[in-house]
Amino acid sequence: MTAISHMKLLLILVILAAAAVAALTVGTAKAAPGAGTGATFVVECGVNGVFVADPIAFTHHDHVESGATPFDNSITADSVRNNKTSCFDAEDKTAYWSPQLYESNGTALKPIETDTYYRGGVAPSKVVAFPFSAQMLVKDPSRVKWSCRSDGTVKGYADAPSKCAGVLVAIIQFPQCWNGDSPATKDDFQYPSAGSCAAPYDKVVPEMTQRWSFKARDGEINGVKVSAGDGQLEGQSFEHSDFLNGWDQDRLSFLIEDCIKGVPQSGTLPDRCRLIDPAKL
Repeated sequence: MTAISHMKLLLILVILAAAAVAALTVGTAKAAPGAGTGATFVVECGVNGVFVADPIAFTHHDHVESGATPFDNSITADSVRNNKTSCFDAEDKTAYWSPQLYESNGTALKPIETDTYYRGGVAPSKVVAFPFSAQMLVKDPSRVKWSCRSDGTVKGYADAPSKCAGVLVAIIQFPQCWNGDSPATKDDFQYPSAGSCAAPYDKVVPEMTQRWSFKARDGEINGVKVSAGDGQLEGQSFEHSDFLNGWDQDRLSFLIEDCIKGVPQSGTLPDRCRLIDPAKL
């Protein structure tokens, strides 16, 4: 074989190898895992209703719930895995719940939906899945922010606004540091300190931020109060949220590797990491 023919053969082999690699990657949903970029995935869930139930803290006031259904004080991680879900990812059978909101005059707001962002937070490369059956609770007012979305604009607030002519959103941030105990209850999680998760809470789970959306039945929200027991209304600083992990653990681990660790933080989040109503994609 001449030198020219040998070079042509090598060129053909290189081209074929490149084509084979391209064929393997076309159509796959998984990105190559990176060192941890801090990107995110988001899950949207429809509202299942308003219930006087709280399977973690057992409080006796109205909660809006999304995800796992049916919802009552007797649910467990095992039971929700066998139930239906209102989330747009069929493998997210988590129960998410938060107090029903009212206007200052006692008129109930209409819950619309919830979406939960799972981010890399303080240490994207170290993020691991929540343990099966993990329970989490946010009740620190400093971890709650608000926004009003009206006429294509979004305005943020540290406390619930006195008026909102549009959609009111309660934005609630969960702790990200876990002590490794399993089954994990609300006392096994803490917020990062000085930008890191330190021992004994040195296991890093996704940073969850929930957004609960409400609107007034007449379109104008005047003051915000939070549901409390016996028909009373608490002040806005009592807003909180709860989480009972019902994810398929393999699916959750996949999303962490693919979307939190494998997708750059800058740029557009790919559709495979936006687990939302397909009509919004």
